[in-house]
Amino acid sequence: MSRKHFQTGLTYYKEGEYQKALQQFTEALKHDGQNKYLILDSRSAVYMKLGDTKEALKDAKKTIEVAPDRWQGYARAARAFFDAKKLDASLTMVSLALDRLKEGETQRRASLYFLRSEVEAAKLETERRRRLFTDHMGKLPIELFSEIAKMVIQDNKTTPITLSHVSRHWRDVVHNLPQLWDNLILTRRRPMQKAKVWVERSKGKIKELSIRASAMEVPHWTGDSLETLAWDHLHVFKVQQWDAVAFLRYIGKLDALTNIEYFETDQPNSIPAFPFGKEEADTKLRHLTVISSSNNVITPLAVRSLATLTLHNVYAPSQNFVDVLKASPLLESITLQNVSFDFVPDQTLDLLYLKYLFLKALIPIAIYDVRFPALEVLRIESNHSAGVSQLLERLAATRPTHLTELALCSCLCSPEPVVALLRISTNLQRLEITNISRLASLAIEALAETYSPPANSSTDSATLQRASPICPKLAHVDFSRCPDVQTGPLVRLIKSHRSTDIERIVGGEERIPSPWSEILSLKIDECPQVDSAWLPWLRQRVPSVSCVYMKKNAKYRA
Repeated sequence: MSRKHFQTGLTYYKEGEYQKALQQFTEALKHDGQNKYLILDSRSAVYMKLGDTKEALKDAKKTIEVAPDRWQGYARAARAFFDAKKLDASLTMVSLALDRLKEGETQRRASLYFLRSEVEAAKLETERRRRLFTDHMGKLPIELFSEIAKMVIQDNKTTPITLSHVSRHWRDVVHNLPQLWDNLILTRRRPMQKAKVWVERSKGKIKELSIRASAMEVPHWTGDSLETLAWDHLHVFKVQQWDAVAFLRYIGKLDALTNIEYFETDQPNSIPAFPFGKEEADTKLRHLTVISSSNNVITPLAVRSLATLTLHNVYAPSQNFVDVLKASPLLESITLQNVSFDFVPDQTLDLLYLKYLFLKALIPIAIYDVRFPALEVLRIESNHSAGVSQLLERLAATRPTHLTELALCSCLCSPEPVVALLRISTNLQRLEITNISRLASLAIEALAETYSPPANSSTDSATLQRASPICPKLAHVDFSRCPDVQTGPLVRLIKSHRSTDIERIVGGEERIPSPWSEILSLKIDECPQVDSAWLPWLRQRVPSVSCVYMKKNAKYRA
């Protein structure tokens, strides 16, 4: 009877009728026989086809108990353990099955070898994925993890939230590192709740606080959750459309802002109320930015420690502006954008440490008898007053030997002071003249000139055999949107900087590197008079050349 059920079960198994096969094998097991291990092994195979790995393993173990010297139970258990992702157990069962095979069972042996290779490949993949997803940061000292996290959040101040979502360990570490929460930016998105979280996790020691104008759109928000802030610990303070003076007075912390190094506001009239805005105050303020949308008036300041001054969209009575500059003798950078002046006073200014000057859309440009011998970068944009030429004339008169970058964009400027300035700027490395008619072509003509010493001139140690170009260190030029730029002067400019060496005669002939720089980048976008046939020649000699022509309303790159 058991044999009949067993044979019927095998038939159903081959036909894919696994439930019927299971019933037949179960019936066959009710009759004890000498081939019971075959029935158990077959039923285990059925369970595996049905996806019931647990029952398949049970029958495989019973098979081993009934016939421990047979390979069937071990082979079936190896496959079941493999399906259950128990790879070590599967390899053990494979080895036990191989030990019990007879010499002539080559096909079965090959099948077990193949299964073993599958299990070993799965083990390698599991190890690879384990290494891939292992939280190695958990092994780092907290101090080192903190330094890495601080570098990550430099560009995105909301990164602490992202880091805390990586893993539970990261969350615990990030939430307990106050230095990761020392930058607070408040906008319209739940400013009160965000301030509470940041103040709590930083233990009140916020270093940089930014309150955007959109935070004022939140009804009834007046600075909630900022009362417990350690204001004497604040180094950077940026505020828009928020009455910080009234709030700080209300909580009695107005005089606590003694360590501010950078202050940005759209309310210049409020500056004198702060400790760093008071006359003769002992302050650490180094950077002041006033960005206003209502053309507010800049007030006189007496901050001697200022290194950078930035004014956007403000009205600056000239005397007030002069007072600010005189009170800040250590200024290194001045940025003026959309600043209007009322008159030009007859005063002398000495800005001995000024390195960067950026002027944009001044109404009119304020011109004084200014001396800045350390100036390195001068940028003037979108200005159509005669003051630009006057400023360049006075600058050329002071012979700024440190000037490395000059940019004139969309300005009304006569060529003479520009050419005069170029002739004495021996350290100039970057020149940008864009969207100015006639000026660019004359500047290129001047730059294409070379200086040759007299034939009978000589020095004690060397004789120059090649002419020296004007602005010998010039490497980057931009003449975009200047319709008068032509091919010939450009070619001469490139050639004047193409000297590869100088012959020096010191008791014999010796060749040394050229003391001037070759042109490394050339930008001539929207310059229609540049002959496209010369572009290959230019690109062969200049590493970076940009030339985008304009035809009707469509751009195409040559």
